Amino acid sequence: MPLSENWFEGIDLVDHFISQKDGNDTTGTGTQAAPKQTLDTYVNNKKNILRSGVYETSIGVTTISLIGNGEIIGDSENTFIKGTPLTEISGPGGGGQPVRLKNLYISNVNRITISTGSSFGTCDNCFIIGSAEVDNNGASPVILPDLVNTGNIYKNITIFRIPSRGYHEKCNFIDCSSISMTPLDANAETIHIKNYFENSALTFTGADGAVLSFSNCVFDENTTLDGTLISTILGVAATTSAASINKVTINGYALTGTRTANFNNCYWVDRTANPNTPLFNDDANNDYSLTLSSTPQGQSVLFNDSDIVGARSLALTLNADSAPFLTGNGATLTNITKNGSLFDLTTPGEGTVTSVPLSTVNIAGNIVIKLPLKILLTDAIRFFGNLLPFNALSGTGEVVDRVNYPPDVRYTIRLRYWDDDETPGNEVKPAGGGWYEIEHGNIFGVEIDGFNRGNGNIDVDTTDLSPIFADKFQVEFVLRDNGN
Repeated sequence: MPLSENWFEGIDLVDHFISQKDGNDTTGTGTQAAPKQTLDTYVNNKKNILRSGVYETSIGVTTISLIGNGEIIGDSENTFIKGTPLTEISGPGGGGQPVRLKNLYISNVNRITISTGSSFGTCDNCFIIGSAEVDNNGASPVILPDLVNTGNIYKNITIFRIPSRGYHEKCNFIDCSSISMTPLDANAETIHIKNYFENSALTFTGADGAVLSFSNCVFDENTTLDGTLISTILGVAATTSAASINKVTINGYALTGTRTANFNNCYWVDRTANPNTPLFNDDANNDYSLTLSSTPQGQSVLFNDSDIVGARSLALTLNADSAPFLTGNGATLTNITKNGSLFDLTTPGEGTVTSVPLSTVNIAGNIVIKLPLKILLTDAIRFFGNLLPFNALSGTGEVVDRVNYPPDVRYTIRLRYWDDDETPGNEVKPAGGGWYEIEHGNIFGVEIDGFNRGNGNIDVDTTDLSPIFADKFQVEFVLRDNGN
């Protein structure tokens, strides 16, 4: 299936397309109609666009170093790069053009060099987990407006280096053993805006006279700066609710040498005592979107993501604990066992999870989903958050492993919707109560072609896709083990 032209912004004929699901390294030419299949076909000086899938980058080789002047862009958050302790993604260094990453889920890549020294890379809307070393300066959009470095989650990083000035906005730093900031000159300012730090250790060394600035950032009770708890630096009680956000502004806090730190409207939370501040949908399984009842980030900003601290917005995430998937509400599970917030196959083979129609179910906090008349379904699904109710990268404890199994054997997402303007009896689409096969992510929409095929159907006509407007909808997941 050729890649749909409307999945991406800024596509150019010279872009290089890679599709793990249906590409071919031998016969493919790297075009939309004939993509390559593996990440090893990365082309320098081009925008390398990866279709959703899993890309193993260290099969049969000692070390892979993707050295590029171009970009690696995934079409959704369901695009995975899976490495090993020998895998490296790096730029040329020495002031050359660095790696640029976007919309990717990167797991266990040993070292990722996005930018070094005076070179600035971009990492936008990525989740990087389990790396030994990450080098990423970030870049100020004022200085370099073409480089975006926002909306990232960095988790379980042993050493995260910001080797020059540094600019990071709306990012999550979680369980990072060392966030080492080393500005090169006395005029350097390392900037953090609306970032969330949890169980991480920050150090600020390098040139004397350099300044470290935090603006509207949130820290948990275990995060330190140069060995001192940031909660101690801020010197106020932990924020516990939207009604008592204890923001602090401190200018010129003395660090080692003549380096200083500024805190503008920052606060800290004690997640041990108040785990609901902030309340993530399922952080145990790496879902860091915020629930509608999360405090303090969730106050009165339901449709204003710009006011939210951290990399992910508010969402009604659909997982095994969500009301639409509870059998007591009318959902059906076939050969499926609920395992916490995840689903497992009861016996090897295939199983299905069918939600109730999403228009009348109480989701959380007495919030009832009631779709406005003719809502664009893509917008509705984005608001509901991640449609996949299984752990993205656990590797253990579940039959369906999204990383190790190809997409066509791991799972299928199906959808049907209702249009109340239709003649009575014909409201459900597809007619007769069947299902559309869909693919869902942040970049492309949920669409169907003129032959009533969803954009996840292998035979879909990608030149004839149209958006879906609906009064309500229903989803079904088909889960499979590796033999089906």
